[in-house]
Amino acid sequence: MFLLFSTHKLHAQRSEEKFQVAEAYFEKGDYEKALLNYEDLVRKSDYRNKAYEHYRICLIELKQTKDLEKFLKKQVKSEPENLSYQVDYVLAQRMNGSGNFEKDIDKLIDENKKNPLAMDDLAEAFMHRGMVDQTIQLFLVARKQEREDTRYAEELALLYEKKGQKKEMVNELMNLLQGQPQRIEEVQNRLQVSLDDEEDYEMLVSALYEGLKADPKSLVYPEMLVWYHLQQNDFQGAFPQARSLDKRKMQQGEEMMKIGEMAMKHGDYNGALLYFNYVAQGNYAYNRVIQARKRAIDAREMQVRNTYPPDLPKILALSQEYENLLVEARDGNQRLEIQRKIALLRAFYLGEYAEGIKILERALDEPRASNRSKAEAKLELGDVYLFKGVPWQSALLYAQVEKDFKDSPIAHEAKLRGAKLSYFTGDFELAKAHLDVLKLATTREIANDALALSLLIQDNLALDTVKTTMSQYARADLLVYQGKLDPALVVFDSLLAEYPNHSLVDETQWQRASIFMKKGQYQQAFEAYDYIASKYKRDILTDDALFASATLLEEHLGDKSQAMERYKKILMEFAGSVHVAEARKRYRKLRGDKNQ
Repeated sequence: MFLLFSTHKLHAQRSEEKFQVAEAYFEKGDYEKALLNYEDLVRKSDYRNKAYEHYRICLIELKQTKDLEKFLKKQVKSEPENLSYQVDYVLAQRMNGSGNFEKDIDKLIDENKKNPLAMDDLAEAFMHRGMVDQTIQLFLVARKQEREDTRYAEELALLYEKKGQKKEMVNELMNLLQGQPQRIEEVQNRLQVSLDDEEDYEMLVSALYEGLKADPKSLVYPEMLVWYHLQQNDFQGAFPQARSLDKRKMQQGEEMMKIGEMAMKHGDYNGALLYFNYVAQGNYAYNRVIQARKRAIDAREMQVRNTYPPDLPKILALSQEYENLLVEARDGNQRLEIQRKIALLRAFYLGEYAEGIKILERALDEPRASNRSKAEAKLELGDVYLFKGVPWQSALLYAQVEKDFKDSPIAHEAKLRGAKLSYFTGDFELAKAHLDVLKLATTREIANDALALSLLIQDNLALDTVKTTMSQYARADLLVYQGKLDPALVVFDSLLAEYPNHSLVDETQWQRASIFMKKGQYQQAFEAYDYIASKYKRDILTDDALFASATLLEEHLGDKSQAMERYKKILMEFAGSVHVAEARKRYRKLRGDKNQ
């Protein structure tokens, strides 16, 4: 026994040494010497698996594929359950022209299709050899055999992606969601990574509509279509499917309100009205219906705000709508918010400052409103005093809110308004000190606003004469804030005439363009935007000006060809711009693409 054990140990040691020698030759690319050492090892069961792969490669590299076929034929006969050997045998036959590859693969799949475990092993063997088409074929046969249309969807999606067959990939991802709808975010993220250009997105939306037509009861296609349209900021395009989902999934208007808020945030007030009016007219919870009615009035108010001169009958009508809603509202916070809206309309658009102050002060006594809602009303009361020309009262109210809600988002908002007040009144050093603190604010909007104003002050306080110029600019900015557009325009025009090469020129042109837009003077607005887009190639305002000028060309100046060129320039040269999604949508619409 001792002799037998010693002999076995010696043989094992020699085999290991031979294997290491073979591996060393293989790494050097000396396949002949490696083969001499591997040949003995592949016939030993304890080393066959370790030596097999490199042995196979050596035979292929040395063009000894007939020896490989002969070896594999023996292995298949001795180990018929090893499907990897069978796959390699079929491949060796193809190298030697001694078999019918397609028929042999069909036979392999057919012989194993009733055994799921064997099919898994066969799929692994195919993939190990990079046989993507054969793996797809196998999964489709297995799906048919198991009579499950969603089986192997994830695997097939990966394979089709490897082949660049993106439509088939999309179809399989939809199959995946049919069986596992909880993975919808994962699928959406994957599509964002996999789809590269306009053609890919056109294919996606076409595939989704085709799927919806073929299977109208599926929830997957409506959900994906809503997601697609929202990715494009196409809120009106998303509405039909969002409405369908609200009914079928009994969402009680919750998702419709969320999408309406997204549309408001992106300035699509017509789109927002679709969602808010839908909920306002629905059979939902009382407070939700009241909130939807209020937000619908808010959306119409935003449309009126963008009309110059202000349409006074419409403003009076909006004020009355808010008054009517106030009678029905029960929630304290809703009531206070409605009163805020009435006050701001009366003060900012009708010039009834005293009435606006009176309404806001009464709103602060709303017994069922939260302290947070009251603080927001106090901030707006400060704004009305600023409009009225009483900045010290504004400063006092802002400071009160900041003190009462230390280190909270609303305290940061109060500090930001205080910083803006300092900027408007020409105390730039104090304004910048507050703004630099706010750049680290917890909310992105406040931090971004603080950063923008801080940079404006910083970039324009370096020159000797700039403080005078900056004071003029800030005074004009306050006039814009107060809605006194013509006096503001006079100041901005004088700035350009007096300081044509000043660093404030781009901001001044932007302000002029915004005023011209409000006044409906679109040609003058276009010229101001175009000045920025053409003179400042990589300025912070360049992509904004480019997009604004493109929309003017499209919507008001009747030059859709030039608009397309500008949208295309945003897509090509400003990939990180916030306008990319909307520019893409508008470009495709002007190009005449379907499914917009």
